Amino acid sequence: MALESFRVANQKSLVLAECTSVPSLMVVTGPNGVGKSSLLYALKRREGTVYTPPDTQVLYQPPHRAIRRQQVRRRWVQTQMRGFTELLAGDDVGGFEGLNIQFPQRAPDNVDESGSTLKYSLGRVENRRQGVLASLVDAARADGRPLDTTALPDVYGPLKRLVSTLVPHLDFRGISFDNEDDIRLTFRVGADSAASDIDLNDLSSGEKAILLLFMPLVESEIDGLLRSLGGLVAEPNAPMSRVMLIDEPEQHLHPELQGRVLAYLRSEAATTGLQAILATHSPALLDLATDTELYVLRRPDGDRNQLHRVADSKERLDALRELVGNPYVVTTGRTVVLVEGPPGGGGNTDVHLLDRIHPSATRYTFVPMGGRGTVVSAVRGLRREVSEARFGINVLGIVDRDRGTDHEDGVVPWPFTMIENLLLGDSRAIARAVGEVSGGVTPSTRQVDEALASAASSLREDEIRIRVQDYLGPRTIRVGGTSLSQVRDDFAAAVAGLHSAYGDDARVSDVVARAANEVDSALADGSYRTAFRGKQLLHRLFDMLGVHNVPFGTFQYALANACAKSDTVQAQVREVFEALDAARAARIEAIAAEQRSIALDSAGVAQLTRGE
Repeated sequence: MALESFRVANQKSLVLAECTSVPSLMVVTGPNGVGKSSLLYALKRREGTVYTPPDTQVLYQPPHRAIRRQQVRRRWVQTQMRGFTELLAGDDVGGFEGLNIQFPQRAPDNVDESGSTLKYSLGRVENRRQGVLASLVDAARADGRPLDTTALPDVYGPLKRLVSTLVPHLDFRGISFDNEDDIRLTFRVGADSAASDIDLNDLSSGEKAILLLFMPLVESEIDGLLRSLGGLVAEPNAPMSRVMLIDEPEQHLHPELQGRVLAYLRSEAATTGLQAILATHSPALLDLATDTELYVLRRPDGDRNQLHRVADSKERLDALRELVGNPYVVTTGRTVVLVEGPPGGGGNTDVHLLDRIHPSATRYTFVPMGGRGTVVSAVRGLRREVSEARFGINVLGIVDRDRGTDHEDGVVPWPFTMIENLLLGDSRAIARAVGEVSGGVTPSTRQVDEALASAASSLREDEIRIRVQDYLGPRTIRVGGTSLSQVRDDFAAAVAGLHSAYGDDARVSDVVARAANEVDSALADGSYRTAFRGKQLLHRLFDMLGVHNVPFGTFQYALANACAKSDTVQAQVREVFEALDAARAARIEAIAAEQRSIALDSAGVAQLTRGE
């Protein structure tokens, strides 16, 4: 690798980032403010780096990039000026006639306008190409021989391959000097020959971003072809040792196109020896990075190295993705809380509701995980696959209270049946939400209370059934046999076994009576607001209040906003975060105790080694 190692220290918020073996492609992520941009800018300035060879060309693209519309005159590209690759290796954007940039420095805290010189750079290429071709024609005419144009290399071949690989719906057509006061870089959209050509200025921001990102990789090839065309060298020059530093490459790019970018960089690394370091927040890029490529820059912790590989093997990275879907979860720098609830998708998930109801939710990274068992096993798995101490995070879980009270260490139940119960805690908030979504027709709190009580009563049998299922517990039967009669006999025996497992009719009757008493007590004293299944109760209330002109999700959103202003609801939700804070403190102490134990063990081993 051209960049073998680096040790960058004390750069703004970055305390220490060290890597002793830099891969050909490094994808660095982490929360805002930890120093990702500072790291790339320091590497650009070659601070704390070991480059082999030392004349490696370092191409830097800061996070804030712009490509303004340009009207470029032909005479402006006939002068000696820097190529685009040389520009990205430099510190400023300047020296381009007709391009007035007030702040030309190329730094993380400035807007980099190097992209605004694309038309200049390619216009200069076309000027050279036409000059070389004119010389070839003149030489052939002077020698009295025909010029075999089929043997001439396509100077724009590298650019066409870039476009066809990353934005295949485009076709690079060429550079036109028909209007010398406004040169054109033309592209055709699609394969339709009748389609009109469009100028670089009229491409989308994403299409321009691709050209801006990778023009340096094709410019040296284009230069080699021009030299070959002019007879200066027999073959195009071999590309020099290059390192690309790109801050937020995902800008303006669709996730699918981001994947193509990563694949393109890997291909360039394999074929040309290119090395690239990307700083990104893109879940798409993180999901596609391999275990050798993916690094996280965590928040400072004393003078310890902040830069770590997310997983030290493909198997561990695969396990991490299987557990939480995307590695970005462990790169936020916040405590990860796995929540019982539908994972992924749109709509108002438990995570969305928490964010809307209480601002403390931003202190955590909530991940909906599905059922209770999935949450518990995922907490165990994530702690196993991810070093909480190394990443500066803790892994906790929240489960619904409606399926038992036993739970894993660090997995806490809601202080109500499920999160939707929070939305039922304040009748005034419900009334305000109804008024908001129904065009100003606000019910009284008494009307809300009556509708809620009626909704709860309609769910009585469902609630009893759920409790009976919980008290009796699940049973599994397996039926087999080599004939129909054997299967039937096996089934009959299994059913008889279920009767035995559940006990006699008197026990089952007691269980049913117990469940009914609990439900009826909740209906009598109003505790059904927290004891019944909140999701079903909220849906039934929505129907009974007659809010039919808006979707249920809209009503739920308005209700969550109203609950954010409710003292009653805020008191309830504080219980959740107090429980999480207590679990987090216990987890931190457990990790610290484990580290102390490891340190003591290591000290003992060292003493034995010394023979003490």
